Amino acid sequence: KVLDVIDEVKEYPIKDDVDLADVAEYDIESAQGLYSGFHELDDYIYKFFMGTLCIVTGVNSSGKSVLLNQMCICEPLNQGFDSFIFSGELSHPQLKNWIELVMAGTENIKVKDQHIRQIDKECLEGLRQWYRGRIWVYDNDIDYSAEAILGKMEELARKKGVKVFTIDNLMTVDLKCGQ
Repeated sequence: KVLDVIDEVKEYPIKDDVDLADVAEYDIESAQGLYSGFHELDDYIYKFFMGTLCIVTGVNSSGKSVLLNQMCICEPLNQGFDSFIFSGELSHPQLKNWIELVMAGTENIKVKDQHIRQIDKECLEGLRQWYRGRIWVYDNDIDYSAEAILGKMEELARKKGVKVFTIDNLMTVDLKCGQ
C-alpha cells in the first residue's frame, strides 16, 4: 500500500512564485512618471515613477515644504497630473499662499516691507482658474490617522484620477504606533 501511494504521488504546483525569465520586459522610457523640474536631479534619477514612494528629509526650516510644493504639487500640474496634499502643519490659507507663490514665479511677485510677498492679481486669477479641480487638500481636522488619510487618497485616486500624493509632514500623521 505504501508503494502504491509513492507511485501515485501527485505534484502540487508551488503558489505565488514566477520564474524571472518569464517576467515581461520593463521599458523605463514608457513607464509613467513625472520629472522633478530640476534638470540636474532628473539627470540622476530620470523621473519619479508612479507607484513609488519618495521621502524627503532634512532639518527644521530648511525648505522641505517649499521643495515639496514645487516638485509634488506645481510640477505635476505642469505635466498633467493632479495632486493631493495632506498638510499637518499649515492651515489651508497658509498652504494655498505657499503653493501659489511657487506657481506665480518671482516675475509676478512684489515684495513689500522685505517680508510680505504679493502676487499680481491678474496672475493670481489665472493661476486659480488653471489649478481649479486639480489640487485636493485633506480637510478633516479631527482625524489625522493614517487610515483616514490613506482612505481619502484612495478615494481621490479612484474618483478624480489623482496620481500624486504628498504628506507634509509624516510626523503629524497618527500612525497608532503607541497603542
